[in-house]
Amino acid sequence: MKYEEPKVIIPELEKLIGTGVRREWTPKDEKTLKTYYGKVPVRALAKVLGRTVSAVRNKVDRGIVR
Repeated sequence: MKYEEPKVIIPELEKLIGTGVRREWTPKDEKTLKTYYGKVPVRALAKVLGRTVSAVRNKVDRGIVR
């Protein structure tokens, strides 16, 4: 008989599968980014926007600021 690991199911995470958890950037988010990027620490800006530091930097790298 073959041993199988018990399946762990977390309902909160199961609901997110295939839902595209990413959030779109709103015009307000973009304006905030344009206004404050380079003037305040990226970490602080990310926190205010409810984004990761990586998300903020990726948005900047794609040209939204400049």
